[in-house]
Amino acid sequence: MSGAPVFSRTDASVDFSWNNTSPGPGVLAENFSVRWAGELVPPADGDYRLGGSSDGGYRLYLDGKLFIDDWAPHGERAMSTLVHLQAGHAYAIRLEYFHYSWESAIRLLWLPPNLTQEAVEAARKSDVVIAVVGITAQLEGEESEASDPGFFGGDRDDIQLPRPQQALLESLAATGKPLIVVLTSGSALAVNWADQHAAAILEAWYPGEEGGTAVADVLSGDYNPSGRLPVTFYKSVAQLPPFTSYSMSGRTYRYFTEQPLYPFGYGLSYSSFAYSDATITPSEIAAGSSVTASVRVTNTSSIPGDEVVQLYVSYPGIDGAPLRALAGFQRVHLAPSAAQSVSFTLSPRELSIVDPAGNRVVRACTVELWLGNGQFFPGPNRPARSGRSLKLTITSSAALPN
Repeated sequence: MSGAPVFSRTDASVDFSWNNTSPGPGVLAENFSVRWAGELVPPADGDYRLGGSSDGGYRLYLDGKLFIDDWAPHGERAMSTLVHLQAGHAYAIRLEYFHYSWESAIRLLWLPPNLTQEAVEAARKSDVVIAVVGITAQLEGEESEASDPGFFGGDRDDIQLPRPQQALLESLAATGKPLIVVLTSGSALAVNWADQHAAAILEAWYPGEEGGTAVADVLSGDYNPSGRLPVTFYKSVAQLPPFTSYSMSGRTYRYFTEQPLYPFGYGLSYSSFAYSDATITPSEIAAGSSVTASVRVTNTSSIPGDEVVQLYVSYPGIDGAPLRALAGFQRVHLAPSAAQSVSFTLSPRELSIVDPAGNRVVRACTVELWLGNGQFFPGPNRPARSGRSLKLTITSSAALPN
């Protein structure tokens, strides 16, 4: 890592993740160093947060003075600090980076002074406010060393929005303008306040380079959404038991007894759908047989759209059985007022459970089935979902191969 540079070039930004590839011709992917030099011209007076995120060591200089020194091998982590900068002044900035292993990443980070007031002023002049908030893969990565509030060494110790983002949402909502919240994340966020105050919430996950186009298509109505959540959105970590064992009690949608913020399988559409004529054939079987469950789905709106029909099975009174389990799903496209029958075949394996001894068995019992556009939650104050219930009687028990 000594001697003259192999090559030089001009980069528009310092935001690289090479992932086992060379950063340029003649450079080894597992062992190299880079130096960037340029000028930083702040757009406004104020306290800026400057720093970097790297998988490897780096040093950051401002006006020739060492500003951040993280010159040691480590996994990806971010470091930053506050500095007061003057608008229009050209500050010399230099970033030096080395990497010694295979995966390599470096990002120059800077955050301008709190621009909440500017955002609020812009919101007052607007018809609708679209606020994009959330977290990044750098914050919630398994090997991250982030120590921001809510994060500790790659783990999350709460599932709320970062506090500055929550404060921004509340300030924007106070303008009285309709607020649309676009979430970016790779996991669940407890957006309880947004659920109560925002006009709409769109989960964009980590959408990629065409994410903006996709979000615009949904918000403008050019695309009718039909996605369903692949995870449960809890209201807080207080709803989850401590991770002191591998017991599934109280975890995931299968064993969760409380009311979530948004359940696994949840999703909205610009269309509306109704369910009718649910049947199961046969309604009584011996262990080892299959059954077919069907339901008729009708688009009751004036908008064509996709419905995701979900089939859940439950085993009331069976010790160790999940409260509910997804046994199948189908996506159907329906024109306005159109209807279609959707059928599922449940094999012995789909009708089985794993008993406390670890054996997969079909148990003699009454199985409850739910065919609808999401989970069914009995009881008061539960989210209403469209669907139909069925019951199946299994008259005998049998063990299945694991």
